[in-house]
Amino acid sequence: MNLEEVLALRQSCRRFTGKPVEGEALEAILAAGQRAPLAAGDDKTTHLTLVNAGETLERIRKACTLKRKNGDAVDALYGAQALIIVSSAEVSDDGIEFADAGCIIENMHLMATALGSEAAISGAPCASSARMRKL
Repeated sequence: MNLEEVLALRQSCRRFTGKPVEGEALEAILAAGQRAPLAAGDDKTTHLTLVNAGETLERIRKACTLKRKNGDAVDALYGAQALIIVSSAEVSDDGIEFADAGCIIENMHLMATALGSEAAISGAPCASSARMRKL
């Protein structure tokens, strides 16, 4: 698949099939994230954390559950079987780490599309960062 095709096909999934993501696909997606351009080449404070299945993923899913105005609960992870958390040990005054995270996330999303994997970008873990710290 060429880049034009990947860009045309890229979309954010809002309901996953529940099928586990294969190890090789996860490795390729993580490698794509690691190849993202980072400000000043700073890869010492940026972290990628893979959580795939199990109790930890379910605890994160529960912590990130959102409520609609009507009170309905929403799984902010859309039933995903794997989660890659992009984080930074520190945030500089100019906040360039947020741009770095965006580059990492987009690289991973494009790779997932190229591999035919479902992918979604969610800010829900960020929105519930106080609850995430307790995990």
